[in-house]
Amino acid sequence: MTGPYLGSWGRILGTLAGLLALSAFAPPALRVSSDRSVWSGVYTKTQAERGRETFEASCATCHKPDLSGRGPIPALRGESFTEARQGKTVGDLFEFIQSTMPPSRPGSLTPEAYVEVVAYLLSENAFPPGNGDLPSHEDALHGIVFDQGVADSD
Repeated sequence: MTGPYLGSWGRILGTLAGLLALSAFAPPALRVSSDRSVWSGVYTKTQAERGRETFEASCATCHKPDLSGRGPIPALRGESFTEARQGKTVGDLFEFIQSTMPPSRPGSLTPEAYVEVVAYLLSENAFPPGNGDLPSHEDALHGIVFDQGVADSD
C-alpha cells in the first residue's frame, strides 16, 4: 500500500465532507428545506403598519388604496393574489417588487421599506402576524413559503 490507510471510517468521513461541500453549490430545490409558512406569523403588526404608510406613498396611486388594482394593474389582495403565489416564497415576491416597483423608479426604496410593504401585503391577505419582524435578508425570505396550510400550532 502507498499512502495512509483510511479504513471505512475515513472513507465515510471523506464522503460526508465532500457531500457537505457540494451542497453549498446545489440549486435551492436540492437543498435541505427548513421552510416556514406564511401562516406561522412571519411579520409584526408594527412592521405591516410601516408598510401601509410606504404603500400609500409609493404604490396606492396604481394599485389603489384598497389594493384592488385597476385595469392591467393587478390586485394585491384576495384570491388572485394568494393563488398566484402558491408554492412560491416571500423572497420571490420581495425580489419581484424590489426589481419592478415603483415602475418609474424600480429599486428606489430601501430593502427594509420593500420588506415592510411585503409585511403589509401579508397582513391585508389575512396571514397572521407574529412576534418578530419579517427579515430583510433575501435568503431568509426565500425560506418562507406561500402555502395553503393553516396557522402552525407551534
